[in-house]
Amino acid sequence: MSKQINITLGTFIPTITPDQIGNMIATRVNVAVRQALEEKRKRTGDTATKEDTMTAEEVRKVLSMSQPMFYSAVQAGKITMSKIGKKCYFSRNNIESFIRNGGRV
Repeated sequence: MSKQINITLGTFIPTITPDQIGNMIATRVNVAVRQALEEKRKRTGDTATKEDTMTAEEVRKVLSMSQPMFYSAVQAGKITMSKIGKKCYFSRNNIESFIRNGGRV
């Protein structure tokens, strides 16, 4: 199912820079990821919201950990995370549970 594009002489064809193409692709990918996550949430009944997640920096501050110690704990599986693209997100409930259980690395 391909679209045929007819171009007549004298038609203005806009110039698109590589940066613009990159931005367009990134936008499309972000939209697709958000839609896929929303569909997954609907299928699984997950009710997590943005307020229920924390970034790595927020977790590090709450736990008062150095960056190397924090990432060692994440890599060892002592602190669980979810990854979307290149970004890591941490469940606020999991972090609170980690703290209640002693928060030892």
